[in-house]
Amino acid sequence: MNRASLSPLNLSQAATRAHTTPRMLVAWIHDGLLPATWTSHGWQIDPSALDRTTSKIWSWAA
Repeated sequence: MNRASLSPLNLSQAATRAHTTPRMLVAWIHDGLLPATWTSHGWQIDPSALDRTTSKIWSWAA
């Protein structure tokens, strides 16, 4: 499956995928580390952007 064709994730789905809390993702969004779009349904996060950001953050922590 092409990663570009994946639908955006909501905050809860993204937190589960990144093995973190929704509050942490909001902090990443607020700090400009994680690109996301606010919609009438809440935060929408691109799965590819989430994977890249999570990988970078875990690399920094190592």
